[in-house]
Amino acid sequence: MKTEYILTLLKTPRIGRKTAESILASCPDNPYRIAELLDCFHAARKQKPSIPIPTLEDLHIAHEKALTVLSKCDQYGVEVLSVDDKHYPSRYRNMPDRPLLVYAKGNVQSLNAEHSVAIIGTREPSAFGNKAGYRLAQLFAEQNFTVISGLATGCDTIAHRACLDAGGQTVAVLASGVDYIYPKENRRLAQEILETNGCLISEYEVGTKPQPVFFVDRDRLQSGLSDAVIVIETDIKGGTMHTVKFSQQQDRYLACLSHPAQYRNHNKAQGNNMLIEEKKAFPLGSSEEISRFRNLLMHGRYEESNAIPAVGNDTTSTKVSASSNPSQLPAARAGGEYEYHPAPGTQFKIF
Repeated sequence: MKTEYILTLLKTPRIGRKTAESILASCPDNPYRIAELLDCFHAARKQKPSIPIPTLEDLHIAHEKALTVLSKCDQYGVEVLSVDDKHYPSRYRNMPDRPLLVYAKGNVQSLNAEHSVAIIGTREPSAFGNKAGYRLAQLFAEQNFTVISGLATGCDTIAHRACLDAGGQTVAVLASGVDYIYPKENRRLAQEILETNGCLISEYEVGTKPQPVFFVDRDRLQSGLSDAVIVIETDIKGGTMHTVKFSQQQDRYLACLSHPAQYRNHNKAQGNNMLIEEKKAFPLGSSEEISRFRNLLMHGRYEESNAIPAVGNDTTSTKVSASSNPSQLPAARAGGEYEYHPAPGTQFKIF
């Protein structure tokens, strides 16, 4: 269906994202007139009687609003990618509750990078989280992973900044229109992302200001755009846990920064500790663990390689490879449990 008609659906009174998806799925042919779009509503109602039927006048008004939005996007240099567009993120296509439209500013090819990781966390990381998060993002950027994050202060800013400093490509997923940068102190960072072949994306049209509920919706798009979610730091009830939940629903790998003993009791490490101890996340605390996780994402093998250089001497963790002990390998993706974990509080020296 043409982008303007998908947007018309979303501009129609009482039609939300999920209802619009149902209408889109039920439409027998691509509409070329507003009257034909109305036929799609009737077709969808046969499958789902609760779907409201708008008047033809409602649809014409919605269509005018859609055209106004598309005109503004042209004015701001924003591309509107529908599910039928070749640049629409392929990782979104089979995602639960996918966005029907994505607003993108910058290099849209970055949305379909071969390898990508979402690196996220609290807005108030510890000093250790600051340093270790920067190093993690830097290492993945150096290995040609596109780094996904949310442009928030704290861990998101660290992830974007480290990726840019490493000469990598990064995508910021916003909880506002891509023309409205929040927080304002990251406007320069957003511009740097655009200037270095990255991209800003949102499911909200230009001119949209952030609202609390938008940040939760944004979180599902961060994990959905990635092969894995990496948590720098979070407490047990932090907003980062929304992204963790979405990673599990979307069958994405999940990993957490593993804190050394002296930092393990920090309040912003408690969510990490819980996810690792419950075997819901891979621990990342040594060059060896990072190397194995990187290889899992790139090659499907949870084994060490020499591609990521060690920083310092790590003598505390045990080498695990695909040819050693299968029982030590991850049992499942993020929805299940991971079977290999070091002892809690292991002292790592990579950071």
